[in-house]
Amino acid sequence: MKAKLLRFVHLALAIFVASASAYPATAPAGDGLRISGVVINAVSGDPVSGAEVAIGFSQKQDVVASVSTASDGSFEFRGLQAGKYWLVAQGKSFSRQGYQQHDSYFTGVAVGKGLESTDLAFRVTPDASIGGTISDDANDPVADARVLLFHTGVDEGKRSTTLRGQTTTDDDGKYRFSHLEPGTYLIAVSGRPWYAQYVNLAPAKGENRDQRSPLDVAFPVTYFSGTTDGDQASPIQVRGGEKATADLQLTPVPGVHVIVNGADDSKSGISISMVQQIMGTSVPPVGSQVTALPNGQYEVAGIAPGQYTAVVQTYGKGQANHQRQIDLAQDAEINTEDISAGAQISGTVTLDGAPAATGGVVRLMNHDSGDTLQAVIDSKGHFTVNEEMIAAGHYDVAIFNVPDTAVKGMLATGARITGLSVEVARGATVQLSLALIRGLGQVDGVVMRQGKPVAGAMVVLVPQDMDNNIGLLRRDQSDSDGTFTLRNVVPGEYNVLALESGWDMEWRSPGVLSPF
Repeated sequence: MKAKLLRFVHLALAIFVASASAYPATAPAGDGLRISGVVINAVSGDPVSGAEVAIGFSQKQDVVASVSTASDGSFEFRGLQAGKYWLVAQGKSFSRQGYQQHDSYFTGVAVGKGLESTDLAFRVTPDASIGGTISDDANDPVADARVLLFHTGVDEGKRSTTLRGQTTTDDDGKYRFSHLEPGTYLIAVSGRPWYAQYVNLAPAKGENRDQRSPLDVAFPVTYFSGTTDGDQASPIQVRGGEKATADLQLTPVPGVHVIVNGADDSKSGISISMVQQIMGTSVPPVGSQVTALPNGQYEVAGIAPGQYTAVVQTYGKGQANHQRQIDLAQDAEINTEDISAGAQISGTVTLDGAPAATGGVVRLMNHDSGDTLQAVIDSKGHFTVNEEMIAAGHYDVAIFNVPDTAVKGMLATGARITGLSVEVARGATVQLSLALIRGLGQVDGVVMRQGKPVAGAMVVLVPQDMDNNIGLLRRDQSDSDGTFTLRNVVPGEYNVLALESGWDMEWRSPGVLSPF
């Protein structure tokens, strides 16, 4: 369904805090107000009996009351105070869902004189699942295989493929992902042949280095429905309540070995791994093994041919992280001096010129992949991103767990800054300085159509140069009385859009919101 613009407003926001909601939770008890309705299966249209329905005051987590639906799916809450309430339901085969939920937003129910809070149609979607059996070329089950589940589609305004879960197969090669939302999914599997045997390439005295065991094999990463090329993976479309089956057969190939030279360091620990990118997620191969050889070399075995990132980490006083991308079509040797240092990100966070509160979290989100990096702020206002691999790319920077603050400005050495985004190059050492601001604003409003309130609309506060200031964007969903609240707004110029059926839009993509 095409999105329709319901309201457009241009704001120049100064530092202020808007007034509280018109329906305070502190209204006298026993106002005799009600919330009632019917819980309905969104797929079949049937009423859902025995579902648990709960309510609570908006902006608070505590449950005020809960009931079970009757045989006709009906529920009712009596004697309520005037105010705004969240409304959720869950039941057998139905995960917890909010009223008119989209993403993490749902419609609050406004209760008060002259407001409609009864006869609600609360549609809930039944859980879906994907399961299957992983076998080898002899049709034997592959136990302990790693099965990755990816969701592909529009998520938080951007088309992306993101990891949604992972599990391992049981002794019969079976796996299952339950409690899934409707959508499009991809499956990737990696495992180790039960009979695989690896012989070191570096020969012992009197042995031939070219001798290879026929059991020196590995499974390449395989995608449903049977390809080893991620671009050719078959999507699995599941609807609410559907139980999809995705069986896969893994075919062994001759394994490749990698000799790492110059990695010996007896004074500190060392870690060597070969990491693959599977749908943008860094994953080490299942069953790979690293052996320290007598001559100071290290050997990596148990991997199939393919593209990898060699990651060499040293610990102790000389701690370092080195990475190199390699295309392994056959056995290879690499030297540590040829492996470049991985990107490193650290920095400081200040609030009013002093170190920010301990326990705050700095989050960097990759603009393209959606992957996030996080670091906790220490007592001196310092943070360090402790990730084995930090991919080059464009990252949006935001702060969490420091109440009533937001990132106002940012400086960097070793990287380029645009707005609240930072461009990290491969192997760069990046030092960030983040300045937080207090006195955040709040935007309250009402979405109307022909004089009547509109519930469930997506309301977006769009900053100038949105592509480089995504951390300033704020969203909400209009409540049953059409009202919305955009909180923690950094002072500046914005446009406010109210969109009907805009939840599946790629609104983070440049130009998508321009027509509105």
